[in-house]
Amino acid sequence: MKLYLLIAGEDYYPRQGDADWIGCFETYEEAKSKALEIKVQKDWYEIIHLSKYIFENNEEENLE
Repeated sequence: MKLYLLIAGEDYYPRQGDADWIGCFETYEEAKSKALEIKVQKDWYEIIHLSKYIFENNEEENLE
């Protein structure tokens, strides 16, 4: 299962929707390798572990 989402962009501010999504990867190392590969074309990148993101968002929803 691909749990690591790589997002990157050319401007400091992310674009609306999923336009900054580069891809999903099975390991952090794969995502980091791709991020370094495209760093020449992009100003910033972030790697998100999707299961942690989903879990954190579910906790916030349960508090409301």
